[in-house]
Amino acid sequence: MRLTWVDVAVAAGFIVAAGVEALFRYWHEPVQLAFNVSGAPVLACLALRRSRPLLTVTIFSAAFATASVLQAAFFPVETADAAVPIFAALLATYSLGAHGNRRVVMLGAPQPILLILVVDLTQPKGEPLTSALPFFAFFVVGAPLLAGRLVRSRTALVTRLREQRDQLEDSRTAQLDAALAEERARLASEFHATLIAGMENLAGRIDTALPDRQAMISGLEEAARDLLARTRHAVVSLASATSALPEPGDRVASRPALRSARKEVAQPWAVMAGAALCAGLLTEMRSLPLRVPAVVAVLACLVIALVLAMAWVRPLPMTAALWAAVASFAAFIAPLNDSFTAIGLSFVPPFAIAALESRGRALAGFGVCCVGELATFGPKPLASNVTLMFFCWLAGAVFYERWRLVDELRRNNALLDEQQRAAARAVVYEERANVARELHDAVGHSLTVVALQAGAARRLWSTEPLRSAAALETIQQVIHAGLAELRLGIPRADDSASGELTISTNVNDLIESARRVGIPVQARLDDIDAVTSVEVRHTVYRVVQESLTNVLKHAAGATAEVIIRNYGAHVDVVVSNTSTGPKPGTSGQSRGLRGMRQRVEACGGQLTWAHGPDGGFTVRARLPISLADA
Repeated sequence: MRLTWVDVAVAAGFIVAAGVEALFRYWHEPVQLAFNVSGAPVLACLALRRSRPLLTVTIFSAAFATASVLQAAFFPVETADAAVPIFAALLATYSLGAHGNRRVVMLGAPQPILLILVVDLTQPKGEPLTSALPFFAFFVVGAPLLAGRLVRSRTALVTRLREQRDQLEDSRTAQLDAALAEERARLASEFHATLIAGMENLAGRIDTALPDRQAMISGLEEAARDLLARTRHAVVSLASATSALPEPGDRVASRPALRSARKEVAQPWAVMAGAALCAGLLTEMRSLPLRVPAVVAVLACLVIALVLAMAWVRPLPMTAALWAAVASFAAFIAPLNDSFTAIGLSFVPPFAIAALESRGRALAGFGVCCVGELATFGPKPLASNVTLMFFCWLAGAVFYERWRLVDELRRNNALLDEQQRAAARAVVYEERANVARELHDAVGHSLTVVALQAGAARRLWSTEPLRSAAALETIQQVIHAGLAELRLGIPRADDSASGELTISTNVNDLIESARRVGIPVQARLDDIDAVTSVEVRHTVYRVVQESLTNVLKHAAGATAEVIIRNYGAHVDVVVSNTSTGPKPGTSGQSRGLRGMRQRVEACGGQLTWAHGPDGGFTVRARLPISLADA
């Protein structure tokens, strides 16, 4: 990690603060003032606290141990009780936990403890070692180190989750492309063999010179209708598969995961806190006026430590049990006022309850701590202890919010992953729907023409052989065109194969084909080759094709009209017919109309249909010239 201006500013601030403190403390003692001011630059090592935390702690500990020895030699009446070095030690040990690995922590954590031992040995008039060492070890070393490790673990987790999110986003396109390619290959394998084989069978029947042409025509009609039925079944099965889209709004249940993650982190620290509290009680027991035998007191210490060690299981009940045990200890075994235990109890339970419980339960836990503090130590130190407990509770609440934010990020990543899988499935289903529409429009159109023309050829074989032969010629052209389209691959709306010819040529070919099969078609076509989007061109073609197929199937003998107008920004397509039979748009025909509407709307257009007063039927579509205008 590179040195930043913030690191330099922090170190400079500590140096200035140390100089100011020395000036206020020793302004009347020039020699002592000079000694303390000359030692202030040592705090410049704090600039390395993030990049070199172990070196920072080592320089700090060695420098202040040396200063303590020198001060004992030249100023034996003074004690090393300056405040700025204490805060510097807090920052150094926090940085050790936040920015150092496990080896760095193991090498650096004992150094401040050794420093206090040196200070105690060289400053015998200071606080007794039994009280100074636990306080320093707990508040100056243990607590900041713990905070640093928690922040480090949270930062590492957030980093991993962000990397996971970035990886998920990077792989999104690849997943969608892979899913689409796989589905296309599967559909090609599933439908091409059947459809191509069926169409080749039809082509073979009509290309083969059989002695009995009438029997061939009858078999051709039957085979075409059978293949058409199978194609419709495939269309229905493909379209119905799209109903299996995943339900929107599926949520990732992660609250239990959040609690378990917090407890997993809290478990070892709770055990260590219980052990530290037990050790403190056992150490202080020598100077406490016991009211019971020592064995009973030791058992009571173990009970208190066990309750604190289990605080991660059920934080609120365990906090209440802890204070009940401590208050009972103070009432029946030994008073705990002015002890290290009192300080520890003002710090650990409020922090733990706020870090492990939700806001409401954490507030209730803080109330339990206040009541326990009053019952254990009385009203005299209540104000100062409650203040300390409140700040510890706030620190725990900060960690709880950080964990909550980490959980939100984890949930977002899990939801993003699920959405990507759902998007891949949606792409697959959309491809199936596209294939269903194309099979219905393209292959269905070809097979409908074949079946109807084969029926006409069969009926006209004896009475009008020339018209029957013309029908067979039309069937042959349609079958070979359908085979060519199938062999290019499963038709898709974004295929550009048809783009080799102009859209006007393609639509004119459709109209001529409709006229050959007996539909009188009038056409009024503008110059619409300005349509730049392949999707829009393909959609115009399919709308005309499906509408003329409907006329062929449902309005035999009717006159049709195709109008295409170019208005600059959009194209209007109108296909209408008069009708002498059942009305199009009813029964099975509604699937084709819905498919047309989906196709048009996918291009940003609109499609409507309606029956006319004369019993005819009109389909109207409005499409943008390009998708950029949609």
